[in-house]
Amino acid sequence: MSASSYTPAASSSGGDRVIGYVFGGNGGSPEPNIAYPSVIGEVPWSSNPSGAYSNVALNTANGNNPYPNVAPVPTGSTVLYYQTSTNPQNNNTFVLEFNLGSTTLADYTGIEVYMRGQNQKDVKFVAASGASGGSFTDISGNQSNFYLNNQEWLNKTATFTGSTLSSLTGVIRIGLCVTSSTNNEHHQIKYIKLTGGPSGGGGGQNSTINPTSATFDKGSPANVTTTMTLQSGHTLDNVKNGGTNLTLNTDYSVSGSTVTINSSYLSAQANGTVNLTFDFSAGTDPVFAITVSGSAPVSNSISPTTATFAKSNSASHLTVTTSGNALLSINNNGTNLVNGTDYSVSGSTVTINTWYLNTLANGNGGTGRILTFVFSSGSNQTLTLNVSGTAPSSTISPTSMSYDKSSPSTVSTTMTLNSNRLVSITNNGITLTLGSDYTVSGSVVTISQSYLNGLANGNGGTGRILTFTFSSGTTSTRTFTLNISGTAPVGGLPSVGQGVVYTGNNSASYRNLFTEIGGKTSQQVSDKVTEAWNAFFAGTVTTSTPNTPGETRMYVEVGGDKAYIWDTGNNDVRSEGMSYGMMMAVQMNNQTVFNKLWKWARDHMYNDRAGTGGANRGYYAWKVSTGGSKQDSGPAPDGEIYFTTALLFADARWTSASGTSDIFNYRQRARELLYDMCHRESKDGSNQAALFRRPGDHSTNNTVANPMAVGNYQVVFSPNGNSSTHTDPSYHLPAFYEIWAMELERDYADGNTYGVWATLDDLWDDAEFYRTAAQTSRAFFKTATHNTTGLSADYSNFDGSPTGQQNYFAFDAFRTAMNIAMDYAWFAPETWHTQFADRIQTFFQGPISQCSVSGCCTNISNYKGTWALPQGSSWQTGTVSNRPTSGDAAHDAHHPGLVAMNAAASMAAANTTRAAAFLDDFWSVAKTTGQYRYYDGCLYMLGMLHVTGNFKAYLRPGTAAAPPSPATLGASSATFNQSGTVSVTMNLNGNSLVSIKKIDGTDIPENASGYSVSGNTVTFSNTFLTGLYNGANVVNFKFTTGKAIPFTINVTGSAIGAGNGGTSYNFANHPGIQSITTYNAGITVEWNSTDSALQVNITQNYQSNSFDLPFSLGGNLSAYTKVTVKMRGVSGGYDNKSFTLRVGGPSGTQIATEGNTALTTAWKEVTMNLTNTSGISGNITVNFAQGNSGVCVYQIQTITFHN
Repeated sequence: MSASSYTPAASSSGGDRVIGYVFGGNGGSPEPNIAYPSVIGEVPWSSNPSGAYSNVALNTANGNNPYPNVAPVPTGSTVLYYQTSTNPQNNNTFVLEFNLGSTTLADYTGIEVYMRGQNQKDVKFVAASGASGGSFTDISGNQSNFYLNNQEWLNKTATFTGSTLSSLTGVIRIGLCVTSSTNNEHHQIKYIKLTGGPSGGGGGQNSTINPTSATFDKGSPANVTTTMTLQSGHTLDNVKNGGTNLTLNTDYSVSGSTVTINSSYLSAQANGTVNLTFDFSAGTDPVFAITVSGSAPVSNSISPTTATFAKSNSASHLTVTTSGNALLSINNNGTNLVNGTDYSVSGSTVTINTWYLNTLANGNGGTGRILTFVFSSGSNQTLTLNVSGTAPSSTISPTSMSYDKSSPSTVSTTMTLNSNRLVSITNNGITLTLGSDYTVSGSVVTISQSYLNGLANGNGGTGRILTFTFSSGTTSTRTFTLNISGTAPVGGLPSVGQGVVYTGNNSASYRNLFTEIGGKTSQQVSDKVTEAWNAFFAGTVTTSTPNTPGETRMYVEVGGDKAYIWDTGNNDVRSEGMSYGMMMAVQMNNQTVFNKLWKWARDHMYNDRAGTGGANRGYYAWKVSTGGSKQDSGPAPDGEIYFTTALLFADARWTSASGTSDIFNYRQRARELLYDMCHRESKDGSNQAALFRRPGDHSTNNTVANPMAVGNYQVVFSPNGNSSTHTDPSYHLPAFYEIWAMELERDYADGNTYGVWATLDDLWDDAEFYRTAAQTSRAFFKTATHNTTGLSADYSNFDGSPTGQQNYFAFDAFRTAMNIAMDYAWFAPETWHTQFADRIQTFFQGPISQCSVSGCCTNISNYKGTWALPQGSSWQTGTVSNRPTSGDAAHDAHHPGLVAMNAAASMAAANTTRAAAFLDDFWSVAKTTGQYRYYDGCLYMLGMLHVTGNFKAYLRPGTAAAPPSPATLGASSATFNQSGTVSVTMNLNGNSLVSIKKIDGTDIPENASGYSVSGNTVTFSNTFLTGLYNGANVVNFKFTTGKAIPFTINVTGSAIGAGNGGTSYNFANHPGIQSITTYNAGITVEWNSTDSALQVNITQNYQSNSFDLPFSLGGNLSAYTKVTVKMRGVSGGYDNKSFTLRVGGPSGTQIATEGNTALTTAWKEVTMNLTNTSGISGNITVNFAQGNSGVCVYQIQTITFHN
């Protein structure tokens, strides 16, 4: 129904319902700031309604305003104005006509009036049937809540009551009776309406459509229909899209009650929701919402559709041009060609590679020579091939080589492919692995030394003849004969500084110890790794009881998209196992398992880092029930450490999801952990430590139980309570910390803080922190392992000595050897690692004289896993002994987990013979089954990945391993006295100067107004320097690597004061503190460059601590009425301070005071009124004194005199 087409029905019983009036013209809002309710049947006020009582004055004149203190009604708007003119009050009534249609007044809850007026208090509403005559009955009772205020428009409501409501239907009259007022009171109404009526127009008076929504896919276009239910006398006038009418029988059609929106019309609309309004002749107009999506179908084609190919040495690739929809695949007789191998796609050009065409049988079309191009939609297209000729053969040269394990050399051969490709290399039917057993560079194939070291000695014969298989040719295979001799040297042990990550992180360079020194073939090793993975991860495990005989599996899937690693020994889930499982999955290239484990961890272990506080914010609960309930919300840091590294490797290997909040944005989630592990904000609790101990940061470590005297840069056992006062040697993973630093340094070079760090400099600080943490852990290992046996304790003090309830070598400590050996394999930082590996393998090789149990620990295959360690300051040189054979951590088993860790130590071992014996023990040891399979299983799989060269550091391309060398400046400061220039020399160390910024972050231009660069020298111009204020002016040099370097220019003789205009200070922009005077030894004032603020340090309790700042008023202080200081607390008792300002020192004239200011760590503006300002002008000093001056630190950012 169009509003403009409606006129009120005076007395008709049909037509549209009229249940409200807006006295503003066609429903328009009389005032733009008033949001009027939607009223069914909005009626413009044009004349007095029938039945108005003679003693009610109705006035619709524009701007009528009987109230002297009320703004006039805007010109052009209209209100209903009435005046009570006689007593008694019950005669003061006016009447409006309503049309309820087929509804009754009982269908409505009440009436609402938007009005203002003079002192009116009580009203009641009455009603009568019909347009005239009849008796009015009370429908509301007396309403005492209609008190009005001359100054304010008020919304007033009354609730209907009475037994006559259901009899009032169709056209009725409702009157407003003023029951408590005085003569000549004035009132105005902007709208009046019934409330709580039937939805959608009610009473059956509106025509409808069904359905009211639909979808339309341009890719599969079809007409869209809806069915109308028309009220009596109603017709469909138009269908509209916004203000535009659709064309009948072109855009839509009507057949009976069915309206069809034509597909041709919808195909021309933009994707999104198209709202079509059905314009009926009366009633509310319904909307048909059609969601349009997709794109119009495109026809597919290829060119050419037939082609001829002659096999020869010089045959060219075949190119085909496609058009239409996206190409999904190409198949030949139902077998898909391999994209990137058999063909390639560049834009609309498809290249069928020569070596694939050479494999086809000769003939013109027919089976095997028709390629089908499959597109995302539309019809497939075919390319018919006419193939002829003979495919050339490939050759290799040389066809044999000798290899001496004692003096290893490069073994390679050059292929002449002749338009073919290498399919595989096999040895006695076993396929070699590309990347680890051999590499291909151009036409040169190189066999890896680790593979050759695994072959038995001999000249040719079984196991020493490699078969090269090519894609086609008269002779499609060639043989390469090997003459193997000698003994492999020290297992390929890298020299210091030559760890695999530092030397290019080549995937093929990770040592496979089983083939290198263990006498196994590559295929045997590959099978062993697969068998181990399947033993722990494949199939379905029964979770009804942890103690299933013979069961090895610990991976449990839940709900299809989640999984957990089951700690069967405790029948729960640990962050340790979950993070281990994720690391195993990324190393095995199984993203499905990885994502399921990660989703379970996020859903059930994660403590939301966006929370407002809490010790565990951002960390993962270390112990959770198998049903997903947290049993201890605190973290065990080895979980966070492995989670972080696994996420980084997943991002490098598979890339991340793009959404910042997506849990599978591995890169984002890893960076949140990297920040949270070494930071705790004040909101996380004043007695809370981070996972790593960070020196000099009062807000990130426990300053009571965790005083930071020792242990800086070390991981704690747990950040909660006393657990933060010691560490766990097996949590120390310097190889991982180096990876973290490399990733953050890459982020810094990319200029990306990921919304986690406030600035790039903060990010760089954390990169340096983790580099230092790696070095600290390497030094810690030397003090945390026994000098003779190599054993470490489960728990240690930060100086390495055993501590706590687990001051012995047991299950946690098993892992220390793996951590040290991995650090050597990846980074080879120093020879101590090889000394450690030989030391611990010598001890466990046996016989172990320190074991007092008869027949125990006699050889490498029966040593036990737990050992008592000496205590005290000389523990490293004391004698170890076996643990008791019963009770906690009993000396009673040859644990496969420890066997795996001792085998992993071989990655750093110099004694190849002994290392090979530990590898043999690992190869043959049986996996733990049943209830206690979890921990042994985890270590077994991690060890297997390490010793087979399958535990690798996956890095994003371009990530540098070696720490960068930041630039430096030849001086930290210079002096300027209004003449000449200032220069400083840069030591770039391979970096480039990016910018020089003022302390407020604005760039200093590289021109005559700023600075110039000549070689490695930066010169600041006189123009720039004469614009600086007296005192210390700090500028920051930003280079391509490293944090910004501050350079201080000390200015004298400047006409520019320290304050801004002489009446304010902004310490965020510059120090400006050269003229500060302090009173009393208990206060110091300094500029904090990190926080860009004036920092006040109160070091003595309740002394007369104050300081002076100079101001240049340039007039009288009486011109200002207020002073505002923006400040915050930092530490100590800052929460209840009083401040007094005086002119002329501590005993001068008091001009402002503020008592008991409650500071917090957030910036707060404190405004004080100025007094006693008469006669104070020009250059003055203002003294700032603090009351209640307990020891504390607070900061000031701005001070401003103002009005």
